[in-house]
Parts: sequence; C-alpha cells; structure tokens
Amino acid sequence: MDYTKIFLIIFFLIIFLILLILNLKYLITLKSNFKHRVAWRNCKKLKISIPIEKRNNLKELEKLLEKKLKKVLDKIHSGSILLIQNNSDPVSIFMRLGITGRFSHSAIILKPNFFKESHIDNETPLLWQAAGEKICSRNSGPDIHSLCEFLSVYMTLYPNCRYAIRNLSNPLNIDQSLSLEDFILTTIKQKKLVFVSNFEMFWCFYTETLFRFLLPLDPYMKISKKCDLTFCSKLITETYQHIGLVDKNVNSFATTPNYFSFPNSNNILIDETEIIFTP
Repeated sequence: MDYTKIFLIIFFLIIFLILLILNLKYLITLKSNFKHRVAWRNCKKLKISIPIEKRNNLKELEKLLEKKLKKVLDKIHSGSILLIQNNSDPVSIFMRLGITGRFSHSAIILKPNFFKESHIDNETPLLWQAAGEKICSRNSGPDIHSLCEFLSVYMTLYPNCRYAIRNLSNPLNIDQSLSLEDFILTTIKQKKLVFVSNFEMFWCFYTETLFRFLLPLDPYMKISKKCDLTFCSKLITETYQHIGLVDKNVNSFATTPNYFSFPNSNNILIDETEIIFTP
C-alpha cells in the first residue's frame, strides 16, 4: 500500500475543505446574486460617489450621506422600505441562504419632520426598525435610528453590502400617518418587544412556515413568550398591518425582508432602486 499517495490525497482534501469553508460566504453570495439576477437587473440604479478617505470618519461620512441622499429621499414617501444585502457578516449571509432571498435586513424610512409632537429629533430622515446593531438606540427592541448615522456605521462595519430603496406606491393619508406615528411611539414606550437571537429567528421562521408540527416545542426551547419577540421584517409587517397596508391574516413571523422586495408586495410598493456607493 502506497501510504505516501494516501497521505497526499488526505492532505489535499483537507486543504480543499479549508478553502471551501473560508470562501463559503462568497460562494453563497455569488449563488444568491446569480439566482436573483433578473430581479437585480430590473432594479433602477443610482450611483452615489463616496470617496474612500471620507469613509474613515463617521461624522464626515454621515454628513456626506445626508447631502448625497437628499435628492433620493425627496422623491419617496414616509413608510417606504430600505433593504440591505449584507455580504460581510457570515450570520447574515447564512440567514439569507436559509430564507432563500436577496436581502438580510429591512427597515421603514421616515422623512424629516414626520413626527409632529414628540421628543424625537426628526429634522433628518429616520429609520423605524428592529436591528441587532444598536447604533443610536438604548432600546433592546425596535427603535428609531437616524438613517444616515445608521448607514455610516453600517457601511464601516460591513463594507461589502448592497442597498435598495422601495417606494410606497401611494403616500400615506393623514389617518395612516397619525396611526403610524402613534404605533411607533407606543411600541417604543412600552419596551415590550425584544430583538430575537439568531437561534430564535431561525426557529420561529421555520416553525411558522415549513415545520408547524414543531410549534408545541416552543416552551422547551425557551420561546414561551414568542409574541414579545421581533425582527426586522416582522416589525414592518405588523406596522403595515396596523396602518392597513398588509392584511392582518398575514403571519408576521413567516415574513422576511424579501417579502418587501421586488417582485413581491407590488400592490403597495413600487420602483426598487439600488443605491450603489462608488469610490
């Protein structure tokens, strides 16, 4: 028996597996973008120049984003959607693989001066979201973030991302705007909702979709207070349900960021525009 040959085969096999594991997130991203190439191709494209030297200073980057995004945000309605494909964070990449979609995060955009009477500083565009990154929030659950501050930190933490904005097909009427404002402020004040862990997110999503027969096991998985858990797309779904944009029969646990991406939800959302930040 030629042990040298066997050793070499095992050695190269180990090297191959190591390289495969190290590059797995890039392979998943390539597969995802290829699979959804038609959707990406149908996106409108908007290139925004962000010099590399500006990306090293968060405050300068935030101010630059406010200036560069102003024209884009002037054309959209409060209640529109920000979508993010995170290709830097391994958890986000594998989560996207698990839910088979283009995006790993979503948030609701609120235009400047959306809040009429509150303590919230809203002279700049805001995000209503449930995010793991607590950039300008002390709330453990969903909260309001400054859009440009959030993006400046997010772009620094995760440099390899794709961003898209999906506009509401119609602006919110007065009643919907007031209802949205009340829902946001009440949810923040109650501090009832808690952002899920990675395990809780996978468990809740799959037991509410493919494996509903496992739902009785929730208490044994320490998910007995499931109604108090939230994540980005669940929060958007419930917010839209509250203001009458999404049917209340839709299971918010079973939605993902891709529920709000093209070509889904065409009855309420239009014009997906990819924001491409170039050097």
